[in-house]
Amino acid sequence: MSRKRILILLAAAAVLAATGLYAGWFHRDAGLEGSGTVEARNIRVGSKIGGRIDKVLVREGDSVQPGQVLIIFDDQELRAALQESRAGAEKSQRGYRPEEIAEARAAAAQAKAEYELKKNGYRLEDIATAEADLDRAKADEIRTHLDFDRYDALAKKDLVSKQQLDTAEANWKVAVAQQQSARHKLDELQRGYRPEEIASAEAHYHQAQANLEKLERGNRREDVDLAKAAYAYDEARFRERQVTAPSPPSSRFSTSALATSSRPIRRSPLF
Repeated sequence: MSRKRILILLAAAAVLAATGLYAGWFHRDAGLEGSGTVEARNIRVGSKIGGRIDKVLVREGDSVQPGQVLIIFDDQELRAALQESRAGAEKSQRGYRPEEIAEARAAAAQAKAEYELKKNGYRLEDIATAEADLDRAKADEIRTHLDFDRYDALAKKDLVSKQQLDTAEANWKVAVAQQQSARHKLDELQRGYRPEEIASAEAHYHQAQANLEKLERGNRREDVDLAKAAYAYDEARFRERQVTAPSPPSSRFSTSALATSSRPIRRSPLF
């Protein structure tokens, strides 16, 4: 075999050997293995409200997904506040019922009548009636007084009993009291109402009239907005009764990751 031919064969063998070594090394690099530690992220979650925990739906170290409910607070007070504010917002937007307006209209009419009565004073017929009552009371006082004088004179002669005399005296005293009452009533009617009574009746009338106008116009825009805002606030607080897992996924639940508002949470025995 010639020398040239031998050199060609040696070069070809070297190329094949080099190719085999390179392929083996590349294959070994693709299958590299190593050791390490994979840690899950602990993310703080919490609620803007505080209170007693009602349910804990996960355990320590459980993997949780975004939006998964972790903890539920006792929501009785929140639910009651939400229902109250919802009713207030609906009533504010709906306005007052016809029967409420009718009731306010009747109250305003009654207050107006009382004010006009006190402003104008008592009617002449009322004064005339009081004068007649006083005249009748005077006549009764005179009659009973005469009866007592007669029984007193007879009692001194032992012609009537002491009981009869006492009865006549009692009748006279009752008549005197009735006469005084009738005179006081007549004086009151003739004098009329005091200025402070008239002023009070006038104020009550204006208040009733203002309340009627308020009901007839309905609630103001700002009052409706305020009621809606109160409802939205209670609705947001009600949503906070549940603590949910945030992003990223595959987080792990930990009691140390529970954050709440400034009010402390009284944890249930599950912790």
